[in-house]
Amino acid sequence: MVYAQMMLQHNQLEPAASQPEAGIRLSRVTKGAAGRIVHIDDPEVRIALLRMGVSEGDVFRVTDIAPLGDPMAIALQHTKLFLRKRNAAHIWISLQ
Repeated sequence: MVYAQMMLQHNQLEPAASQPEAGIRLSRVTKGAAGRIVHIDDPEVRIALLRMGVSEGDVFRVTDIAPLGDPMAIALQHTKLFLRKRNAAHIWISLQ
């Protein structure tokens, strides 16, 4: 325990809260993937998504990915949302 705290102080180990036990980052999935948003680890991204009506627990599907991989489109509820990979990297999901 003490060793883990020392490693955190030296930025060599990320805190457990930033890496949910089950899930992957939205930026890592391919077109057609579907799942549920588990966690959003960046406060600014979380606030921006909340303003658009997107929150943890929402079900989505990746509908399109640009030829160079950025941006990506996800469909959730009755909305199609386009996200940059740098923002999608802060969204942890569980695949269905």
